[in-house]
Amino acid sequence: QCAPQLIMNGAVIIGCGLYLTWLSWQAAVGVAIITLIGAAGYQWLHRRTFTYIHAARDARATLFRRFRELTDGVKELLMHRPRRDEFVLDEVQAEASAYRRLNLSATTCQAIMDAWAHGLFYLMIGLLMGVFAQAANLQGEALTGYVFAMLYIMGPVWGVIGVIPTLSRG
Repeated sequence: QCAPQLIMNGAVIIGCGLYLTWLSWQAAVGVAIITLIGAAGYQWLHRRTFTYIHAARDARATLFRRFRELTDGVKELLMHRPRRDEFVLDEVQAEASAYRRLNLSATTCQAIMDAWAHGLFYLMIGLLMGVFAQAANLQGEALTGYVFAMLYIMGPVWGVIGVIPTLSRG
């Protein structure tokens, strides 16, 4: 189901890469280096995010187990107030706090991951216009072509990034 989207976006990325290389191979090498650095950082953040997501899933399962224990032993807990307070405060509330904390950490990592990708992309365009343009001696038309191609390629890159979780689950 995601294969056609992946193939189409991959073809656009390859085509834009060839066009950028045709415009200036020196600038294309700089863009490729920044892309590799960005991909490595994104992958590290992705692994970290999924560590939190899996831990939150386990904490949720434990919390639901505690809820099940609560409903199974409701008669005993109603008769013994100290045991009820201990169970609710020490076990249920602790599990709920752990689940909330891990879920918040996963959400924070996802936000950082998205900010990393967007920030690096616009940093690459800024470096392209400032540093790479002078280093590769890009003229106005070639620089304009580079910037437009980079802006155009953003959609297919996000399309490929969006397919990665589906492929990893498969």
